[in-house]
Amino acid sequence: LVREVAPYFRLKEKEADAIINTIGQNVAQWEQIATNLGIPRNEMELMKNAFKY
Repeated sequence: LVREVAPYFRLKEKEADAIINTIGQNVAQWEQIATNLGIPRNEMELMKNAFKY
């Protein structure tokens, strides 16, 4: 879906891919960031599905 709408934002395919990759790398670290912020494990489990990519 993101790649399909990229032209509406005047993004070239390479630019869209770069944004997707950057976001993917950041989202992949969410558990470590949440742990560092002291978020309890049970709360992290509740949110786990929101961070699947």
